[in-house]
Amino acid sequence: AHTYHMGRPEAEAEEEKAAAARSDDPPPPPRLLREHHAARGDQSFSSSFSSLRTMRFLVVASILQLVVTFNNCGAALADEEIKCPETQAQFQTLSPITQPSPIEQMEWLARYDASNKDDHTKKTERVIAKLTNGQIYQSKDNGKTFADETAVLRGFLDKQFTIDRILVPRDDLYTKRVILQGNKDRHWASKDLGDSWIQPCGFESANEANNCFKSPTGGRYDQGYRIVGSMVMHPGEHRDGHILALVSRPECERTYYDDTVACAKDLMLTTDFGQTEWRNLTDSSDNDIVSFVDFDWGPDPDPTHSEASILATVYTSKEDLWKSRHHPGFSFAVTFIRSSSFFVGKDWYAHKTPCGNIFEVLNNDVYVAALKDCDKYLRMLEDSKDITEDEENDLRYDHVQLEVSTDSGETFNPICFPENIRAKSFTIFDFDAVQKGPDFISIDHAEEETSAIEGAAPMGNLYAADDSLRLFSLSLRRNVRERGVADFSGIASMNGVFIANQISTEAFKGRYNYKDVDYSQYYQTLQSFNGGGVWRYIPAPKKDANGNDIQGCTITDDPKTVCSLHLHGESAWSGGENWKTRFGAVYSHQSTPGVIISTGNVGNVLSKEASEVNTYISRDGGYTWEEVLQGPHIYEFGNFGALIVAAKESSVGQTDEVWFSRDVGKCWEGPIKLSKPINVHNIRTDVVQKGSVFVIHGEDATKSESYQASGIAYVIDFDNLLLSDSTFRVDKCDEKNDYETWFLNIPNQKECNMGEKVERRRRKRYARCLNLEDGVVSELHDTVSQSHVCDCEHMYDTSCEYGYYRVHSSPSAISGCDPMPNVNIDECTYLIDKGSIPKSHERIVHGDVCNNPLNAIGADYDDLGRKRRKRHHTKHPVFGFFLFCVFGGAFYVAYKYFDLGRFLPSGFRDAVNEFFENVMDWLRRLRNNDRGGGLRRFGGGGGGGSRPDGYFEPLADFDEDEI
Repeated sequence: AHTYHMGRPEAEAEEEKAAAARSDDPPPPPRLLREHHAARGDQSFSSSFSSLRTMRFLVVASILQLVVTFNNCGAALADEEIKCPETQAQFQTLSPITQPSPIEQMEWLARYDASNKDDHTKKTERVIAKLTNGQIYQSKDNGKTFADETAVLRGFLDKQFTIDRILVPRDDLYTKRVILQGNKDRHWASKDLGDSWIQPCGFESANEANNCFKSPTGGRYDQGYRIVGSMVMHPGEHRDGHILALVSRPECERTYYDDTVACAKDLMLTTDFGQTEWRNLTDSSDNDIVSFVDFDWGPDPDPTHSEASILATVYTSKEDLWKSRHHPGFSFAVTFIRSSSFFVGKDWYAHKTPCGNIFEVLNNDVYVAALKDCDKYLRMLEDSKDITEDEENDLRYDHVQLEVSTDSGETFNPICFPENIRAKSFTIFDFDAVQKGPDFISIDHAEEETSAIEGAAPMGNLYAADDSLRLFSLSLRRNVRERGVADFSGIASMNGVFIANQISTEAFKGRYNYKDVDYSQYYQTLQSFNGGGVWRYIPAPKKDANGNDIQGCTITDDPKTVCSLHLHGESAWSGGENWKTRFGAVYSHQSTPGVIISTGNVGNVLSKEASEVNTYISRDGGYTWEEVLQGPHIYEFGNFGALIVAAKESSVGQTDEVWFSRDVGKCWEGPIKLSKPINVHNIRTDVVQKGSVFVIHGEDATKSESYQASGIAYVIDFDNLLLSDSTFRVDKCDEKNDYETWFLNIPNQKECNMGEKVERRRRKRYARCLNLEDGVVSELHDTVSQSHVCDCEHMYDTSCEYGYYRVHSSPSAISGCDPMPNVNIDECTYLIDKGSIPKSHERIVHGDVCNNPLNAIGADYDDLGRKRRKRHHTKHPVFGFFLFCVFGGAFYVAYKYFDLGRFLPSGFRDAVNEFFENVMDWLRRLRNNDRGGGLRRFGGGGGGGSRPDGYFEPLADFDEDEI
């Protein structure tokens, strides 16, 4: 067995010398690490040797291998012997920033000079925070001090008027626009990041005439006009005056109690940042639109175009609007529109999708969800304007067809899914802006049609796209979805690395009533290093935070017995009911390559008991993990990963201390005491995470629960962190000695991931220094130093094609791609138009850039046209046996689903149960015999190589009794 050191620096001995030079402790023993190519030194030699020279070579190689193994053991020992820094003096106690209520929203803003975009050394930084009571606090020194901004916001002191939210343009590094959207007709705006404010109209001073911010409601809030959601600023600095807002009409409030009215909404536009009256785009459409449903700015690839692109869902007739009363969810009467003329003129729309109800813009890709029965609905309208009740009942209001545009909304194409998409709930993930890899869609399917137990479970299936974004294949079943939030995270700066939570099959065994199941007791964490093509359990750390061995925890391929590391996902953070039930989720940042931090636990399943949850860090892209703090903590990176600040979460109560680490969690320094205890809500720093200022905010824990919670915040400034007798100083990094070249290195993958070896620069762990603002690891330099492309391999670069999936649960083999049941490829015209697919039914993972794809997926192809013509008919020679299976199966499902056994005498019930168990055992044996030879072994045909421990396909974790 080999000990693999993932992404170790090439000169770690120099690193420890540098660490020793900064410490009074004696230097640790030197560590000699095996070169990366030695990881494959154990491959068998089958050739016969014909000369003594060759024999000598083998002996020498074996001795070297023993030496390398010994040195690896010594390296691990040296890592444990690294001593933590000791501070003789105590840190001075921090004084709080007290606030009337806790911080609800904080925007940490940094904007560059638009007149000189090549110079990123000059920028304006502001921190604007909104309290739960609507007050605004602002920092103009990058979070070091805060001041109440409310006094300069005229019209705010009236308690009826507060601020609902802070609005800033998305993905714009140059514009300095900010809007404070109020709860009624008063809104405040700034063009200089809050240095000055444009006041609401009616509150401007004499020298501010004609320079006020008009409300999109036209000052008619008291008449019943309301802003729906948020105003949306155009994301480009070339249209910095463009804002959209959706406004509901007065009759909308009557719809709650009056069935004779329908709710209509208008889309309002300003192109001068609210200086003049807003333009009603419903009126501009000349009755082509009677009401808007939703809106957004479309991708704007051509800033020179006279008009911006607007995306919207609309009702185009009063009859359609009227129909919406009966269908509060998806409606056939809604239409998706893209307009490049503000909905004016003969060509008022550039694209139209009938029945398009929902859309989303992700990295300039536009997704649209339309009802699948739309063509049937339109044919009914052609035959008769009035659709009968029977015809309407024949329409499915819950089956959805997705479309995607990859050319900024110019053209749209249907997306093929192997299973129906329900209108119930789905989430689209697009990580292409920061890393290579497929788009994913998490879909809450209609399991309730076949099983009430599965239908009630908070879960969905996860699908991965191909490079066209038109073919989605099953990647992971039973992905956890709580309150509409999917537990699925892409790891920043790590191409193709994902972490997800899944509900174990154990949750559904022997269950007849979903009310008896606590599904949260069956969450398990999985990780993929190849874009969702293959998933694995996460091996548990060997030691706890105190250095004690974690005993008896081993990876298996059985979800019932596996012991591994489980991590809290996004649903545990944003989906928590309150701060006391939230846990820190999987967290990574582009500025800290390879580093991931999360709360979780070691065991068979994920725990939500705070007493069982600890804090874990990985610094090799998630391949190995360390328990770094006992108990759940909230955390934040700073100074490009050189600093981590952590404090106890509210789930374990209040705290009066904060800790920090300068070596990625190996050693924690502190505590920094807080003068008043706090229930921590969050820790924040600048959005680029370049700085050394952190804001810890939450509730004042000394206040009685009978009163409204008071806000409290503490600022830690590592440039001015005081000790009892001096100032705490951290050395600045030396560019020659304090940095390493690191890359994600999964064993047996030839140092490649997603088809390439990407080398990144990062600070050495034990350097414990601060990165320079303009140093080699900084905002001004890409962390990627170099990369090169690798050859494709079957195990690491492939996933199944549309309509196919892997089925097995062995850690030593990978199955071929089997056809999914009930998938008709004829319905996917894009796949048919391709003409053929590999006979392996596999494809290269989207975003994988490896060379020679045929090495991995095979050179033989299936002719889809011939397959399409071929019809499969199955006829059993014994028709009676067929009927027995059908009716017997139906009775078995009804017996299990409705728990009919509870009405039978105990003796008879036991006999029936035994009969069914015997039948199921026979079916299991029959199915297993039929499966013989279905697994493709690594090292054999189809590519591969040896398989890392713990790999398996959770798509394949079906038990024998699952159909």
